Amino acid sequence: MSPCKTMPSITARHVQPNDFENMRVTYASQLFSDVVLNGLRYYRSDVEAKCGNIEPVHTFFR
Repeated sequence: MSPCKTMPSITARHVQPNDFENMRVTYASQLFSDVVLNGLRYYRSDVEAKCGNIEPVHTFFR
């Protein structure tokens, strides 16, 4: 099940993979997709309130 509606293709397996899932390139490539960047943009104010400035993350994903 997806953790949020803005990133429907991202699941807990993407963020916390087990040993076997850790070797899957598809999970890594999906984490660095536009879907995640758009989700970060949508929740930017919430994430920055908890974690601080996320502009370097946006720059990395672009």
